Amino acid sequence: MSYQSIRGPIKPIFYLRYPVQYLNEAIYNIIEAVKAPFVSMIMVKQENIRLKQELQQLLLREEAFHEQEQENKRLRQLLDLKDVTPGYVTTARVIGKNPSTWSQTMIINKGDLDGIRKNMAVRSSRCLIGKVILVDKHYATVLLITDIHSSVAVEVQSSRLEGVVSGSGQSLCTLKYIPQDEIVREGEVLITSGYDSLYPPGIPVGKVSSVERSQTELFLNIEVTLCAAPFKIDEVMVVDRTDSASTSP
Repeated sequence: MSYQSIRGPIKPIFYLRYPVQYLNEAIYNIIEAVKAPFVSMIMVKQENIRLKQELQQLLLREEAFHEQEQENKRLRQLLDLKDVTPGYVTTARVIGKNPSTWSQTMIINKGDLDGIRKNMAVRSSRCLIGKVILVDKHYATVLLITDIHSSVAVEVQSSRLEGVVSGSGQSLCTLKYIPQDEIVREGEVLITSGYDSLYPPGIPVGKVSSVERSQTELFLNIEVTLCAAPFKIDEVMVVDRTDSASTSP
């Protein structure tokens, strides 16, 4: 009673406060210790996701750089031909392709405003691709030499034997109107002859891949493999036929 009169009434809960506080701190520390590895795992996972995204972006940039480098290389090859190609009009990029069996065409990003006209020849740095059939202000449609409606006057480079390469709707073309008594060998190179008054002479077209003779037909059955598959071409050169056109590379 004397103690209570001096210090006030006894409060048992007051003396229990510190043990409870220590217990809460201990429980909190235990929870934090248990939770820490999981938090670290989550942070590591998030970091991995971020690093993967950065790596993917770097790979995409590298691919874009490599593609741009290859495109520049192809364009330089075409531009190198500019000064030695009679009738050069412009260089264009392919922006659309139609690989249908019945209509094989492509669309280029140059048109009337760039000097392109109907029936102009279209070639790559290596070979003939086709001819312009439709022209808009900024675009043009090219009929490929693989199209079933396409034909090109050619000659065998070594013997000057003349014929016509026609499209089949497939990767191979056909060399027509070569008599059965003529000699044509596999591997011989075909170039444009210029006698169709459309394509400039001397542009490589392809090589003879097979020759078949028949006792009942007037002409040889000759298949031609093109110098390059038209649908694998991304940049082209448009060439106008001129009277002074000479053999081009």
